[in-house]
Amino acid sequence: LGELGFTYPKYNGAWNFTADPNGTIHMDEKEYDYLFWDAKSQLDVTKTDIHAGFIVNKDSLTGFFETQLTAMGLTPREQQDFITYWCPLMQDSEKSYVHFMFNEECNSIATLDITPTPDHIFRVYMIWSDASEINPATIHEQKIESFHREGFSVVEWGGANAEFISDML
Repeated sequence: LGELGFTYPKYNGAWNFTADPNGTIHMDEKEYDYLFWDAKSQLDVTKTDIHAGFIVNKDSLTGFFETQLTAMGLTPREQQDFITYWCPLMQDSEKSYVHFMFNEECNSIATLDITPTPDHIFRVYMIWSDASEINPATIHEQKIESFHREGFSVVEWGGANAEFISDML
């Protein structure tokens, strides 16, 4: 759905690995805490209720994410990774628009094929943009989906700066 950019470890058409129950990934005689990929793609939000979301002040981003990511069921480590990745990128805006896409909706961004099939998969993809041109009255609070881990569980999170959103609201 897009062209992969940087991957770590290197992606060669597939990542072949084993994972411990604690989530540690073993591949090519190395251990990893997670797999990373980025891509350039066209976001298709035509089936997304972009009016459901949040307008968040820059100085409230950390607390906002702690609250929302906890509600989603992300672990403290996953929350820390999410916050330390995204908050620095969002610092140029005094206010940010934030919308979360969940599970099947994420397939419009990237497909996910895992063998053997996990018992549970939780995918969350955040789209955000500067909210200086967005009328807060056009946004209603988004319902946050939650994830309960049981058995073989996979969590994937990601996001993108969707600068075009302000033109749609």
